[in-house]
Amino acid sequence: MAGQDAFKNSDRILTIAVPAFNSASWLSSCLDSLLLPDVGNDLEVIIVNDGSTDATRQIAEQYVVAHPETFRLIDQENGGYGAAVSSGLAAASGRYFYVLDSDDRVDSAAMLKLLAEISSDLAATQDVDLYITNTVYENTFRGKSRRMHFRGMIPAGLIFSWEAVRFTSPSKFLSFHCLTYNTDLLRTADIVLPRHTSYVDNLLAWLPLPACRRLRYLDLDLYRYSIGRSDQSINPRILVSRIDQHLAINWQMIECMDFSDPRISPALRRYLLHYLAMICAISTIHLALAGTVEAELKRRDFWSRIRESRPQLYRRLRYRLTVWPVNLPGRFGRFIARCFYRLTRHFYHFA
Repeated sequence: MAGQDAFKNSDRILTIAVPAFNSASWLSSCLDSLLLPDVGNDLEVIIVNDGSTDATRQIAEQYVVAHPETFRLIDQENGGYGAAVSSGLAAASGRYFYVLDSDDRVDSAAMLKLLAEISSDLAATQDVDLYITNTVYENTFRGKSRRMHFRGMIPAGLIFSWEAVRFTSPSKFLSFHCLTYNTDLLRTADIVLPRHTSYVDNLLAWLPLPACRRLRYLDLDLYRYSIGRSDQSINPRILVSRIDQHLAINWQMIECMDFSDPRISPALRRYLLHYLAMICAISTIHLALAGTVEAELKRRDFWSRIRESRPQLYRRLRYRLTVWPVNLPGRFGRFIARCFYRLTRHFYHFA
């Protein structure tokens, strides 16, 4: 593990894990955004080279050599995004943990503000389980962007509980890139991330939430999500080709969440259902986009499994605004699902 000696016995404020697989074309832009002035030993960046066959490792090593006080490198056999995130979490020395994908970047000024706020809270012995920040979706090919912020839905600046959260818009949700977790809390959640599987970030954005009691929203446009490339997992063509992986993650979310958990308050339950309904809608829409008999059978089987194994959850999901219109039967239902997809694509500019 390159750069490890500088981190022995260190007490970092924040660890940022950067999973990287064949990322030579954009890794430098990602890591440059983490070259922050005057952070001392507050920040740790762990680059996890997940068996890349291009120059990813060589580029990462340049940053480790030039900035050994900040950057570390983990080399591992290819295990997929989940395996890379798990390796970063296991090696993290920071009090808080954040993930930056190697083809994205952060706003450096916003990251400095996040570090300052965490440092201030730690100095005041204000224990925060989860920091929430904004994401900006940037489609450089179309020259458009859209901010995902949470003004009016959660209080900004204050430490609050789930009872203060009101997600009134179906297009608003806490993606994994909005979340900075307490490292010990995330480790204690003991989430098993499947190897060689896309979309595992949904597990990390959902399953640890019942353990989060003290939250703080910082209205910072921190994460810059680069979208629009044809090889990205959120590209509709790629998602349709990997629909079995998305369905597997969707089903793992359903199986692993116990809504009778006493830690889940009514307010948190509302949000968890809000997020789960969105993921179910994405699965359903992309099965409709596939337009095959096999995909239609998978759609029916998916909802039948929920109805048979979790009937109460099925009733809560099936008739929500985000799910009901895209899950109508027959040709008309597939038409409506495609219309919803086009509306979402226009809204977020993701393809």
